[in-house]
Amino acid sequence: MDRTIRASSSLIDNRIDSLWDIYREKKVQLHLVNDLITAILAVPELQRNILAMFRPEDRIIAMTEDVLLRSREDEMDNIFLHELAHALDWHMNGASGHGPSFRECCRMLRIDPEFSKSHVRLSMERDNARREKIRKLMALSSSPFENEAAEAIRKAQKLMLEGSTGAEERVIYTSELYEAKRLPFWTRELAWYASSSSGVYSIIVPRDDSRIITIHGSVEEIELAIYIFDYIISASDQEIRRMRREGRAVSRGSFICGAVDTLSEKTRGQAEEGALIAISRENEELAKALIYSKSKVRTSYSRTSINRNSYDLGHDFGNRIDISRSHRIKLIGTE
Repeated sequence: MDRTIRASSSLIDNRIDSLWDIYREKKVQLHLVNDLITAILAVPELQRNILAMFRPEDRIIAMTEDVLLRSREDEMDNIFLHELAHALDWHMNGASGHGPSFRECCRMLRIDPEFSKSHVRLSMERDNARREKIRKLMALSSSPFENEAAEAIRKAQKLMLEGSTGAEERVIYTSELYEAKRLPFWTRELAWYASSSSGVYSIIVPRDDSRIITIHGSVEEIELAIYIFDYIISASDQEIRRMRREGRAVSRGSFICGAVDTLSEKTRGQAEEGALIAISRENEELAKALIYSKSKVRTSYSRTSINRNSYDLGHDFGNRIDISRSHRIKLIGTE
């Protein structure tokens, strides 16, 4: 299961489709039988602020959403082809550096090995700085001082015209939470709690030989949902092992369900719960519009029978644990 957080939008998806066209064209030109890459992903950011990378362990090319949303088409194509040269080098030579074999792969793909991504990065950094300045000016436009508000609006309009920013592209982020051939009932209960506690929208996506609990939201919301999901499993398993060492019979699924129900009761009726429900509905609407517009998804499943004793033990345990909301974003390529 790959928990890489991926970005989706109409523009991102269209641009990735165009990159697949380039890949297929190059594959035909080189008379390749085997695939060089398995996926092209749009990600929020990469380690060391790089714009794109080839990941040899699973033959994935990851590109930052900024490249796909804000670079010129020729710049995006060159960045992609640079990473495809790394994929070709890995396929032919088991290497992925910038040495002679990489330069030969660039020649085979008919691209410039000296292509620099630095000017693309600088261009996007200027664009990001301009958009941030526009946001700050628009915040000032609500100032109670009429002259200050009017001047802020005038400056924001000028920056918008200079940058041709237009409307912001609607983006939704996606990651996997849990995968199994047959999902245990407790994973669905726990996924629901992680979703309701973070604001993400969760669904179960079928694949040929497995089922995947998939979540959608902002990067921060997804990171929080993953943290909550993993923390409850880890804390519950530790407590279950302790109880079993004492000779007590404990059903893992029923225990986790009991803990989840207790944790849910702690936040029920609070203002935070209502806000998170609203956020989750917004994420659901956006995910259905951008990803699932042409497919039907199933979100409700019946609950399997519960072992009452284990459920009660988990219920008591849920009263004794507290979940920290601090988390950090894990970038592709980091340990």
